[in-house]
Amino acid sequence: MSKLHIATKADPKFQIAAGDGEISADFSVTMSEGTVTSNKTYYVRQGQSAHWAHCTCTTGATKGGVAKFKELSASVLALTHSADIDAAHELQGALEAAQKSVIIQIDTTDLDELKKAGYMLCFAKKVGNADFNVVWQSYTKYLVRNTFRWTPQYQLFGTNVFEDAVQVEASTNLVTIGLGEESVLSESGVLGPAKTGGPAGSINMLNDYGSIHPGVNQLSTGIDGSMTSTPIYVAPKAMVSGEATLTPVERILVWFEQNIQTSTMFSDARSRAVEIDLTGIESATRLYKGQKWVTP
Repeated sequence: MSKLHIATKADPKFQIAAGDGEISADFSVTMSEGTVTSNKTYYVRQGQSAHWAHCTCTTGATKGGVAKFKELSASVLALTHSADIDAAHELQGALEAAQKSVIIQIDTTDLDELKKAGYMLCFAKKVGNADFNVVWQSYTKYLVRNTFRWTPQYQLFGTNVFEDAVQVEASTNLVTIGLGEESVLSESGVLGPAKTGGPAGSINMLNDYGSIHPGVNQLSTGIDGSMTSTPIYVAPKAMVSGEATLTPVERILVWFEQNIQTSTMFSDARSRAVEIDLTGIESATRLYKGQKWVTP
C-alpha cells in the first residue's frame, strides 16, 4: 500500500484528504485524513509521484473509512480538450451508462478439461450483417466466473490484407471515431480527423485512396480487468474509392479454441460457439457445462 494524496486540483496546495491504497482503474483508499464525497471528481497522487490521476469518487468516506474511486480513462481524456475536464467527466459517465457486459460461467469439470487441453476463451463482435471475422480478445487465464465489458469507443483504420488465421495489422494511421462520424482516407493514404457525418449508428470511411480493407477497433475491459482497444472487424473484400459504412451491432460470439490469439482474422464458423444478443439490454450471462452452452 502507498500513501495517496487527494486534491481538488492537480497541485499539492489543493490537497484536501489522504489515505492508503494503490491507484488503478478501480481502487479503494483507507482514509487517514479529510473527507471525500460520492459522485465528485478529484485528483489523486501516489507517493511522491508527479502524476495526478483524475478520478471519480464512487463511495465517499471520512477519516477511518474506506472510499472508492474510479480513474477517468485516458481514452476519454484524449477525446476532449485538457481544459474541459468537466466535459470529459460527462462523456465518461455517458459511456459507462452505455457499457455492455457478458458474464461467462464455466462448470468446474469443464474448466479443468478445457485448461488441460490448452483451450482459450475467445470473444468476437458483430458488425453489420457480416459474419464474425476477428478474435476481439482471447484469454488463457479464465476462471469459473469471467466478466467481459465494452463501451462504444471506436477507432477506424485501413489494412492491405484480410487473410484467414493471420493477425490484423493496420496499414494506415488509427483515428478515434464515434457513431455518426466519418473520416476521409486521403489520396496519400492518411485518415483525417473524425467529423459528424453518415448514419447515426454507423462509422463511415470516405475513401479517396483506392483499394483498402476498412477495419474497426473497439475498447473493451477484459476478464483480467485490463482495458484495451483491439480489432472487432476487417472487411473481407477490399473496397475501391467511395464510401464504406460500418455498423457495430451488440451481438457477441463466445467460444473456446486452441492456439488462437487476439486480433486473429477468421473466415469459418467457430465450433461450439454461443452468440449472445445484447440489443436493448446491458448484460447477459451464459454457462458452459457438459460441453454445452446454457442460460443459467
